[in-house]
Amino acid sequence: MSKSRLRVVAVSFMALALFLFSIPVTVQATDVCGPIFVDTTWTLAGSPYIVTCGVIVKPGATLTIEPSVEVKFDGPYSLQVDGTLLAQSAAGNEITFTSNQLFPNPGDWGCIHFAADSQGLLEYCRIEYGGYGDKGGVFIDHSGPSVNHCMITQISSTAGIYTYYADNPYIANNTIRDNPVRGILCDYGSATISGNTITRNTSSSDRGGLYCSSVTVTISDNTITSNTASGPGGGLYCYYGTATIS
Repeated sequence: MSKSRLRVVAVSFMALALFLFSIPVTVQATDVCGPIFVDTTWTLAGSPYIVTCGVIVKPGATLTIEPSVEVKFDGPYSLQVDGTLLAQSAAGNEITFTSNQLFPNPGDWGCIHFAADSQGLLEYCRIEYGGYGDKGGVFIDHSGPSVNHCMITQISSTAGIYTYYADNPYIANNTIRDNPVRGILCDYGSATISGNTITRNTSSSDRGGLYCSSVTVTISDNTITSNTASGPGGGLYCYYGTATIS
């Protein structure tokens, strides 16, 4: 083959490659909205799931989310659990709860809300850019789910994890960082907080890292560093209740 023909073939191949790379890739997404009355699984094949209004897992129903699934909230909506939520994965295949905005910001969506008497497990999840309203990123309300090995970051209100009259949730081995609010807030009830890294959270009022009020809480083996607050308790602040800290 002559050099001129080789040049023509090379140029044609490059043009074809540029054309192929310029073709937009369409990602199939699944819109979700409203109540879930029966056992439901959000599969990797259906990911990403776009939350277009509030989703409520009703009593008696279980929502299971498969590893590596993305859940994107397209507004100030929350995932409320009145039944059971099972979002369990492994390192490297995290389940992601995030904003559906092109340029996300803290407060783009609401929270994962474990309501009274609900059950659940968040394990190896990434929860980011939530906090719209006043319930934080993960709101544990009169319930006791487990939150393990999760990354919780860029939450805009109250705390990365907020427990209220909780029934001893197990909050362990999470990384809670870079939230423009408190890392963890425990208010009344009971909780076990173990092995977490709580860092670079900033409260505009007080109690930046871990704040416990009128709660029976066991705090062990946590790393609490580089948190700030405009008032007392930049790292750790507990009053009333019973706190065991080691």
